[in-house]
Amino acid sequence: KAKNGRTVTRHSPTKEAWHLLVKAKGLAAMAITKSWNAMYDRKILPRIWQHSETVQLGKNNGKKGCFAIRLINKLDAAGNTWFRQVWQGAKTTKRDFAFWFYEHRRRKQAILLQNVLTWKLRTRKWDHFTSCHDVANAFPSPHTHKLDEMVDACAPVESRSILKARYKECTMEINTTNTGKLTIKPGCG
Repeated sequence: KAKNGRTVTRHSPTKEAWHLLVKAKGLAAMAITKSWNAMYDRKILPRIWQHSETVQLGKNNGKKGCFAIRLINKLDAAGNTWFRQVWQGAKTTKRDFAFWFYEHRRRKQAILLQNVLTWKLRTRKWDHFTSCHDVANAFPSPHTHKLDEMVDACAPVESRSILKARYKECTMEINTTNTGKLTIKPGCG
């Protein structure tokens, strides 16, 4: 069973099931490891790892149409596990001021840090200002060339093409009211 109410694509076992298989010491774990190493060596991925089913969640914001819906992607749990292992070879630096995408750092911590800094400046009577922006999309989507730059800067040369395939070759399946399911290629991160 997936924890926290998470769901996976209809053809995939849960992330927890994959972790149990990969961490086991039996024949299944050896077979998975051997096939995953071969995929890495040949730079070939199962197409299903590049495809996501989407779930439409209402934003409850009083708007209509697309502005009232948030799409959540259900990705293949095996693909996520495999890509996480490939990313472990990347060299990244955890910066003190960085939040959100780092493990154990949350948006609320960034807000708290900003509030403490503002308080310190105010108590010392130093001039300052804070610029806050309301973004329509909570998850920014960088351009493909920026994602390429990041992968080139962080990942080992032998992993770059396969990591770039994660976003360059992805497709999404969206449920529609008139045609049932529609498969699209987003074209950016």
